[in-house]
Formats: sequence, structure tokens, C-alpha cells
Amino acid sequence: HHFQSKFESGYIRDNGNLGSDILKQSINGERHFIDLEFLHRYQDSIQILSRIQRWSDSEILRDFETGKFRSIQQPQSFIEINHQRGPWALSLSTHFRHEPFEYAIERTPELSFQLLPTPLLNTGVFHSLNLSGVKLRNSNPGQSKDLEQNRFRGYYQWFYPVSLARFLDFTPQATIQHMHYRDSGETDVSFGITHMEMGFDLTAH
Repeated sequence: HHFQSKFESGYIRDNGNLGSDILKQSINGERHFIDLEFLHRYQDSIQILSRIQRWSDSEILRDFETGKFRSIQQPQSFIEINHQRGPWALSLSTHFRHEPFEYAIERTPELSFQLLPTPLLNTGVFHSLNLSGVKLRNSNPGQSKDLEQNRFRGYYQWFYPVSLARFLDFTPQATIQHMHYRDSGETDVSFGITHMEMGFDLTAH
């Protein structure tokens, strides 16, 4: 087992004119933030990763840690569980929104199944696969009602590396990807997009 966690927090009682938050609402003088990260590995095959961020207002990190605010301008909260056995990987994750001022697309949850690049029999060809399904929820500020959508994604790739010289590799490859969306609201709209691509990589080393 391997456990790793990190906790950061801060509190301040501000006075004076604190201005407005991202929603144009006055900022309360009782201000705080909480940032909790957690990582658990089990037998090198199962990994649990989570992060919970709680902000009293949208500008709190700007005032506490300006350097972090340049790259993190709104809280991020998620939980991911990953399991890998050989070339196969399974992932279950959820990204959620719990602050009234936060703009984020929630994933409730997302399930992903992946085949890492693996030889295809004895052909010299390698292939990889990714299948995922997720329920997306958009409940961002300013909307009269939540928008929900189901999304399925399928991705398959093959490539054939060839060594042309000691310093030069040539790798033709082909990919196909299909995305299918279905709105789960009143309209019940469903549509799909399929994309195919062929090309090659030329690598000097």
C-alpha cells in the first residue's frame, strides 16, 4: 500500500471594500479556502486519486496565493479510480461542481476502458483502443435549468513502426473515432460524429 495526502487551508477576516466576486455579488469578510489531495496505490494495479477544493468566494485564492491563482482560477473537485492489468486499463471518475460561482461541466460519472498499445498477433502492427461513456451535467451560473447529456466515445488506432536506418524510423498509422451524444432533457436529441485519419510519423534519432 502507498498513501499520500496533502492539505492546505487559510482563513482571513477582511475589512473594508472587498469588491465583488465573479457573479457581481459582494464578497463576505469571513473568507477561507480548503485544498485536500489524496492518493492511494494498492499493489501497483489500483490507484485512487481525489482532490476537494472549497472556496468561500471566487477571489479568495487571488488574495491568498497570487501565484497559484494564475493557473487555478476556480476550484476543482474530482475522484478517480484506476485499475490496470497488463495492457488493459479501467477507469471510473467523477468531476463535480459544488460552489455557486463555479463554471464546470460535471461528469457523473465517467467510465473508461482502454487497451494500451499492444502487438497485434505476430504482424508487427501495434493497436490501441479506448471506449468511454459519461453523463455530463451543465448547471453553471446564469442558466434557468440544468442541461444534461450522455456521451459515448470510441477510439481505435493502429500503427506499424519500421526502421529505415539506424537513425530513422517510419511509422504509418490510422485512427478511427466515433462520438455519440444524446441530450437527456426535453428535446431528447441524438447525434453522432465519426472521424477517420491516416498518416505517418518520420522520426530521426
